[in-house]
Amino acid sequence: MNLLFALVACTPPPLGVETTCAPTAPATGEVRVRPLTCNEDRLTDGEGRAGDWILENDRARFVVRGAYAALYALGEPGGTLVDAVRTAPDTEGRAAALGPDLLAEWIPDFDRSGLGIGEIEGGVAVTMAGGRWFLAPDTDVLVLEGASTATWFPLVTRARVGTTVSVEGAFFGIDGGVVGAESLARVELAASDGAGFRVALTPEALWPGGASLAAQVDADSVIASVDGVDTREASVTEGAVEAWFPAGAALRGVREGCVYEGLTQTTCGNVHVRVEDGRGTALAAQVVDAGTGRAWAIPRGGGAAAVGPDARGLEVW
Repeated sequence: MNLLFALVACTPPPLGVETTCAPTAPATGEVRVRPLTCNEDRLTDGEGRAGDWILENDRARFVVRGAYAALYALGEPGGTLVDAVRTAPDTEGRAAALGPDLLAEWIPDFDRSGLGIGEIEGGVAVTMAGGRWFLAPDTDVLVLEGASTATWFPLVTRARVGTTVSVEGAFFGIDGGVVGAESLARVELAASDGAGFRVALTPEALWPGGASLAAQVDADSVIASVDGVDTREASVTEGAVEAWFPAGAALRGVREGCVYEGLTQTTCGNVHVRVEDGRGTALAAQVVDAGTGRAWAIPRGGGAAAVGPDARGLEVW
């Protein structure tokens, strides 16, 4: 590792010592690492706080937890990634987030002692005994070097597909694979090359060999799968999808209660239910598929349940 200057202590200057608070956004080609020292540097929806480290360039900002403690892993040290957003200069020339932070915490499974920062050839880094977080200029990709496994706590779990999250125009993606324990709030990851991970804030950066699709689709969203593993879901707006997908991905349309062959809707299954009492008063109800346990709420006055074309043994409560 070629250090251009010595690593500094992991504790940032205390409040009261002269530091730059919310400085001007990095210029094109600039990259820097600095302490998070004041509220103006915090994201409104982020987890970063005083004592953490900011890695940033003109496109993105990442916040690494200070040495004191991990956020979600009790009893473990810091050195974890807690914020990741694309940025652009605001009217005052400061870096402003272009979307929500979609990350709760990403924990490298290596020795995170000896936390420090340094200007490394080609960029800046937050370094630890077992590896480092590295950011180069002119990219929205943060590289985690030295980790073969990691634990990911997504912030928006319902929008996660594989190792990506897309919501409100924002994107967060990791190039590893899901292994071991997996739940809505905790995902175990393994590096695809066994030596590290990349996290990207745009699909184009995560899959540079991919391609953009613009098409009319009779679906609510489109899911891309690579080698049978779902990797990304893109929303359909007014009957059209326009999104970047990995190279060689198989695409399929998605709408509750419908079956698709690729992007072609083949059949749908819906049942319309209206429930009344003996006096003819409309009642709210619930439709349950006894085979799968799935349920749909029916409002007063009736409504449709997207049970699918293969539903059997429906119960109305």
